[in-house]
Amino acid sequence: TNSEVSGGQSYSGLADIVLTRIDPRGNIEWVCENSSFNTPGWEYQPRIAVKGDYIYMTLTTVSNSGSSKSSDIVICKFAKSDGSIVWKVQNGQINFPAQYPSPNITSSTVIDTAENDTWLAVSADYDGNAYVAFASSGQISGGESSGDKDIILCKISTSGEKVWNYQSSQINTSGIDLPFDIACKYDDIYVLGYGQQGPGVHRVNKSGNYVSTTSVTPSYFSYSIDN
Repeated sequence: TNSEVSGGQSYSGLADIVLTRIDPRGNIEWVCENSSFNTPGWEYQPRIAVKGDYIYMTLTTVSNSGSSKSSDIVICKFAKSDGSIVWKVQNGQINFPAQYPSPNITSSTVIDTAENDTWLAVSADYDGNAYVAFASSGQISGGESSGDKDIILCKISTSGEKVWNYQSSQINTSGIDLPFDIACKYDDIYVLGYGQQGPGVHRVNKSGNYVSTTSVTPSYFSYSIDN
């Protein structure tokens, strides 16, 4: 939105993301719109996943908030009970509000590349880990760049630390590859992608190892992934 929503904390920029919880009867329980995840620029492409007591949201930001790129990835974790933000990850930094003290963070949380990162999808498991897929023309640390745009997959721990990232020619082509959706099921992660060979479902286990790819014949398709 380009204005402040009733119940929101503050309007921050040209286009804000607003997160709202609505009960089964259609009543608004809370509204979250604030500068914790919005900037003076543009925020768009929000995607959310809900698991247990938390909400995980990814979004793309276009601003001057510490990044030299024209578009960047932001990942946030919220408490489902009141919409308060638990942590935010951007530009390799984990930010914690005062009500959620920072744990002892020891590992890197760089989940993006030096190029523009966009086309997001997010899922979460019952242990509180988040799985984020996005498209980039860049190369993530330890990854293998294959084409014009690659699908990159990252696992983020419940405290906001990066556990692993995956970028490989096993799921990417020499052209443009885009993630449409992502889901967790038992011990595996399923990414619905679209590349030179058409749509396909890529299966990667929760340790970040490639398992398989199943091709889908139609060029035009609708989809649903059972979480």
